[in-house]
Amino acid sequence: MEYITKILHIIIYLHIFHLRGIKAVVCRRQMTDIVFMLDSSFSMHPHQFQQQLRFVANVVDHFEISENEVQVGILTFTHMVHANFHLNSFLNKKTLKAAILEIPYVGGGTNTGGALHYGRTEMFSKKFGSRELAEKLIVVITDGISENQTKTDTEARLAKLSGIHIIAIGVGNEPKDRELRLIASDDSVFKVDNFDALDTIVESLSQHTCSDEPPPVQNDQANTIDECRKRPVDLFFILDNSNSIWSENFKKVLNFITAVVSHFDPTSTRIGVISYSDDVHLMLPLDNHLNRTEITKKIMSLTQLTGGTDTAKALRYLTSYGFSESRERPEAARVALIFTDGKSKKPGETKIAASDAKKHGIHILSVGIEEQSDFEELKEIASEPKDKFMFHVKDYNALATIKERLVMNTCQVQADWRLQTDKYICSFPESTDVTFIYDSSAVGLYRSKIIRKSISGVVKTVDFNKNNIKVGVLSKTCSKQNNILFSDYKLKSELINSLNAKTSDGLSHLLRKFRIKHQKAHHKTSSHRSIAIIFVDDSLNFIGTASKEAMRTAFKSDVYVMSIGEYISKEEAERLCTSSQCLFHSESYNDLPYTVLDMFKTICS
Repeated sequence: MEYITKILHIIIYLHIFHLRGIKAVVCRRQMTDIVFMLDSSFSMHPHQFQQQLRFVANVVDHFEISENEVQVGILTFTHMVHANFHLNSFLNKKTLKAAILEIPYVGGGTNTGGALHYGRTEMFSKKFGSRELAEKLIVVITDGISENQTKTDTEARLAKLSGIHIIAIGVGNEPKDRELRLIASDDSVFKVDNFDALDTIVESLSQHTCSDEPPPVQNDQANTIDECRKRPVDLFFILDNSNSIWSENFKKVLNFITAVVSHFDPTSTRIGVISYSDDVHLMLPLDNHLNRTEITKKIMSLTQLTGGTDTAKALRYLTSYGFSESRERPEAARVALIFTDGKSKKPGETKIAASDAKKHGIHILSVGIEEQSDFEELKEIASEPKDKFMFHVKDYNALATIKERLVMNTCQVQADWRLQTDKYICSFPESTDVTFIYDSSAVGLYRSKIIRKSISGVVKTVDFNKNNIKVGVLSKTCSKQNNILFSDYKLKSELINSLNAKTSDGLSHLLRKFRIKHQKAHHKTSSHRSIAIIFVDDSLNFIGTASKEAMRTAFKSDVYVMSIGEYISKEEAERLCTSSQCLFHSESYNDLPYTVLDMFKTICS
């Protein structure tokens, strides 16, 4: 989670949980575009609307406002949406705060979905000042329920899929927890008792000072980071050692690298260093067998070279020799952090070399320093998604502002499937059919892509040449029962009841389809095995119907269940199983490729 997002979280936490003695520190140099969406409906009194404005103005006071740092835009919404001013309207804090306090109260309905749509398509457009490299953040403040909750849910999903982080703040008892949770990104829902509480929050924050250090980490966040750092990672730092870097700045880069290294668990992370100018030098190989203190001393003893900026040569060396077969760990993610303050002398070759490195399973984080670094080249070098793998800071002193993000984004990288599955082959002693089942209409397009990628990784482990192994996927529900014809209902009440009754029961339909069509053709015998692997998350409905179909399926197939996310009930997922041994769990969709492979290894063994 980004620093400025954390600061807004801290503002809320200070009030809700009455935390004291926490020093809320704001990163002033973080490039962020923030759009506040303010409820101006009839459910709010004019003086409460003014309290909203004071809250926003006081929050803005804690950020450095400029075209290179934080920009703020504001829209108000009732049944209509009005852009009060855009991200590039005010680039001076004094005029920005004055403009905030002059926003008029309107009155009307609560078109939250319309506000989210306008924010995504207009407020964050280039013509209104949104910057390609800036983090995107929406803060929704509301005291009511949206007019069209389906539209609100859809627009919130689209905004998050486009890379916008959303914080939802509910004021009073009217906003429902479920709607706030649908609007917000993960762990970004907050509620306060009344509008007076907003002023109290800012007053609690105003006593603290501001620096370039990242904000304090809460206990639950610290646990997440600790778990993340335990993942195996092979990490290379690639240092621009050319004439364009002053010796003082080179030392700052070395200090920054040692600070990053100190955050990793040496038992799971291996560190390597490559420096480059006109030539490339392996300063520290991955298999160096040094402890953290020795690695730090080695890095700080590096001397600066001279010459041009042959980034392409450094990337080719990384691919061919840095991660050589003798040094590789198939279970470890391959990650490279490349630092530069200029443009490579062979941009075309750099693009090709970066593409080749990524094809070899290397994830690259590019860090550009100062204005002369080439944005387009940084994008070409960095892996996807760019908002996690591409960084830019305005000077060497600002490197500290991206340290926590670099650490988190690095340790969250997953090992490439080609590095893991090529080393492991699964075979069954008998003829076996494996069918993966999930309701794509319920989980959505984005999650479906992750599930299919995870299935693809499993398929790579299967020995298709032995014992007639077949793999299938059931995901699309096309039940005609969900259709309603013009002549079906004459009364509006009957149509509404039918619509409510025919909510998607996709998983039950898929299990029934599998049981009737597949199992009818293949009987479970000593010479043939049928395996059904079911994916479920918090979108699961009709657990009773689905569990009955799963029990019927288990008569002729071995049923396994992969539950995903923290909101899926273990008790409900267990109802799909015939025993506790058939239930597996993935903490998130990010972890799914790992956990599916672990599950399949268990099934295959």
